[in-house]
Amino acid sequence: MNIKKVIVAGGGGHAKVLIDVLMQLPQFEVVGFLDDDENLTELLGVPRIGSLTVVAGSHETKMIVLGLGHVGSPVLLKRIVDLYTQHGFEFETVIAPTATVSKFAKIGKGVVVAAGAVIQPLAEIGDYCIVNTNASVDHDTRIGTFTHVAPGAAISGDVSIGHSCLLGTASSVKHGVTIADECIIGAGAAVVGHCLVNGIYVGVPAQLVEKDLK
Repeated sequence: MNIKKVIVAGGGGHAKVLIDVLMQLPQFEVVGFLDDDENLTELLGVPRIGSLTVVAGSHETKMIVLGLGHVGSPVLLKRIVDLYTQHGFEFETVIAPTATVSKFAKIGKGVVVAAGAVIQPLAEIGDYCIVNTNASVDHDTRIGTFTHVAPGAAISGDVSIGHSCLLGTASSVKHGVTIADECIIGAGAAVVGHCLVNGIYVGVPAQLVEKDLK
C-alpha cells in the first residue's frame, strides 16, 4: 500500500477529531500539525511542526488536511487554503471508516467526513466542507464550499446550501429548502422555510435574528 504522509492544518478540537480519523486509516501517516500557538506542542501524540499562518519551506510532505472547524470567519478558512495551495500543497479528502457515503454521491477536495456521518445518493459536497460526527445529508442535496455540517445535524433531500455556512449541532433542514451563502443555523434549529438572507437563524421554526454577517 502506498502510504501518504499528511500534515494537519489547525490545532483545535476539530484537528483532534481529524487526527483520530487519520490514525484509523492505514493509507495515511500523520507527520505533524500546524498551529500558531507555540505552547501547543502535541495533539494525540502528534507533534506541532510549525505555524499555521506562516508557511515553512522544510516540510517533508506537501499533502495537507484541513483541521479547522467553523472558526467564525469563512475568510480565514479560505485564506489558509489559498496560502497553502499557492505554496504547492494539495488538500486531501478524509472519510472516517465508520461513515457511510453513497458511491453515487459527489465529494469535493479537502472534505472531512467524520465518524457516523451519512451522505446519500446524488448528494454533492463542495470543496473544503465538513460533514461532522453523526451528521446526515440526504439525496440530491447540494452543499457549497467551506460549509460545516455540525455533529448530529440532519439535512433532508433536495436541499440547496450555499458556501461558508454553519449548520449547528442537531439542527435540521426540511426537504427542498434553500439556504443562502454565509448563513449560520443555530444549534437545534429547525429550518422549515427558505433562508434567503445572509445571517443567523435560530429557533423552532428557525427565524432570522441577525443579518448581513459579511
